[in-house]
Amino acid sequence: RWGTIVMALRRVQIIAGQVPGPAAVACSGSDRIQDAFDKLARAKVCAILRAKNTEVAIARGKELVDMGCKCIEVTLDSANWEKILSELLAYAGEKCVVGVGTVQDAAEVARVAEVGGRFALSPFNPEGFVAECTRLGVLAVPAAFSPQEIVTAHKQGAKVMKVFPAQIYTPKTFKALKEIGMFSKLNLMPSGGVSPENLDEWFAAGAFGVGMGSNLAGDDIKVPPEQGEKLRAAQEKWVKSGRAIAQAVCDKFK
Repeated sequence: RWGTIVMALRRVQIIAGQVPGPAAVACSGSDRIQDAFDKLARAKVCAILRAKNTEVAIARGKELVDMGCKCIEVTLDSANWEKILSELLAYAGEKCVVGVGTVQDAAEVARVAEVGGRFALSPFNPEGFVAECTRLGVLAVPAAFSPQEIVTAHKQGAKVMKVFPAQIYTPKTFKALKEIGMFSKLNLMPSGGVSPENLDEWFAAGAFGVGMGSNLAGDDIKVPPEQGEKLRAAQEKWVKSGRAIAQAVCDKFK
């Protein structure tokens, strides 16, 4: 139901000229992609919201924006991802670039663009994903792990490649890759296993940016509302330590 409401409102806004319609997106798609790329480059850290608790995720996203976080990813496997994305887009404005993650099929990008997502990440590189994102004015960030996968995504037109799962790399092995030929010039964004403790090591190794999930956004967004005791414990952890850790990460890149 929420998705239907969002799309109906989006169509009304297009008619009223408040947001660009498909034709305008087609005309300015490259500019929109470049703008999202520039914002992502400045942000350095992308907070990943993979949520089973819609309201907590929305509140946390807004809190992160207020902390100075400049990039938020709402994964498509989140509960009510369209509502989370829509509300955070409206709240963040130009302060924070907001997009999606866990895109598993190129056909999903049209819905993302209609709701207003500025970028789309995937845990792999779905067939036609980069081309469809480009067509719709959404910055494509496909995942790649091996050197061959990275080069393939680059040749498809991806401006940024997510190195995933980064847990299998280390900053040392990532740095070794970045020192070889064309890889020194590619925009690679490790995601998975990045923490406040090793954040500086990834950037020293040459990362364009990083993705951080619960290490930055907290564990409580992953707890369904019906699991009251577990939710309270996770929220207490956020208040006790998580909030200060997140603020310190955001302060690094203000």
